[in-house]
Amino acid sequence: MFNSMVMGVSGSGTSPLNRPPSRARLETAPFNYKQHVPQRRMSKSLDERPTRAEQDQAEATQLYRLAAEQGVAGAQSRLGVMYAEGRGVAQDDRESVRWFRLAAEQGDAEAQAGLGLAYGAGRGVLQDFVASHMWMTLSAAQLTGVTLNGALKFRDTIAAAMTPKQIAEAQHLASEWDAAHPR
Repeated sequence: MFNSMVMGVSGSGTSPLNRPPSRARLETAPFNYKQHVPQRRMSKSLDERPTRAEQDQAEATQLYRLAAEQGVAGAQSRLGVMYAEGRGVAQDDRESVRWFRLAAEQGDAEAQAGLGLAYGAGRGVLQDFVASHMWMTLSAAQLTGVTLNGALKFRDTIAAAMTPKQIAEAQHLASEWDAAHPR
């Protein structure tokens, strides 16, 4: 049965349509991609089209921005991270610091840590170990687990480059900030 379907209704198998092409003919025949695969006109090449992940990131950025502009600290902090890392937006340290500051002033611990990192590294702001230590101290009071350990480690690294007077100043500023912003 199978052979009769392959060879055609007559069963002779001599028709050029029923004969498989010779190996030599296959190896030398030019392959015309356009002839065998339907083509569509595309406005952008596949390389220029955003991936699904990029589309999702763009949508997330847009939603975070809407919430951040309405004063949602978590969204402001997330935008700060996105600008710091260049995810979904162009990398921009100053814009990162702006969003971290807005969230940090509302008591967001992750934004406070982000601001502390920015001051410690001098990214988007002038390097200021006192401000870095202050923000890391404030964030450490609220963080737990791995993030707490990271904040303390960074604060201790910064403290190693500070004088005792600078550390005392940073601790005093953190206490003043805490008193002015009850939780």
